[in-house]
Amino acid sequence: MQWSMGVPALKGRLFRLVDVLPALPDRDAVLGHLKEYLAEPAHGANGRGHASQADMLVRLMRLAPPLLGARHTLRGRLSAAAVVRSARRLARRFIAGQTVEEAVQSALRLRSRRLAFTLDLLGEKVLSEREADAYAAAYLSLIRGLTEAAGRWPGDPLIDQADGGRRMPRVNLSIKLTGLYSQFDPLAARRLSDAVIARLGPILREARRLGAFIHVDMEHDEVKDLTLDLFERIAADPAFADWRDFGIVIQAYRMDSPADLDRVIALARRRGTP
Repeated sequence: MQWSMGVPALKGRLFRLVDVLPALPDRDAVLGHLKEYLAEPAHGANGRGHASQADMLVRLMRLAPPLLGARHTLRGRLSAAAVVRSARRLARRFIAGQTVEEAVQSALRLRSRRLAFTLDLLGEKVLSEREADAYAAAYLSLIRGLTEAAGRWPGDPLIDQADGGRRMPRVNLSIKLTGLYSQFDPLAARRLSDAVIARLGPILREARRLGAFIHVDMEHDEVKDLTLDLFERIAADPAFADWRDFGIVIQAYRMDSPADLDRVIALARRRGTP
């Protein structure tokens, strides 16, 4: 897996596997998902006349599914076990922990290196309103646990202060709005907006009360404009219009990002809040 990180197409598939891994019931399911991801059309050749590392990995991706072995065979079970071990090692680089306490320890390790952080919850895809409620409740728990711990952390002006000496929140969380409503469909924008805000409002109020920063994360193309619409509506709400510790992610690689930035700048000017 470490070697494969040099090929963007393969790296993306492995991250998808890491994300779904906790929901897979057994190693047969792990092996099935791995084969499906590797069997997708591969793009990674560099266009030159000789085989590069990326070229070889792309060829291996085409050969890998049959080499991994069939389910219920020794080779298949060993392949699945190796994938689980490698994914866990890889996940430790990017996943702060499974509990608030583990997230606190990960944050402290970053602060010891004079690094700030933003955290979010994995598994944000929700299929029911009960799951959306649980997702919102998990953020409330994370905000409370992290801010309580952050109050005891030694200060560090490099990461705790902005220009001019203004104090920066030590706790920074990112949230995906699709996790707050099970029917996140742009065709039902008004109903969706009301449902998302009903769950997001308590999170923002608690973050403001406890001094945490909240980022609205940007997601896939189909919901980008709707995410901006929701952010704009919330940021202009009188309850939050003077709150400065609230932001949104803009994906700089997109061709339409300059227009999105202009929109956010115009919103900031209307709010009159730094």
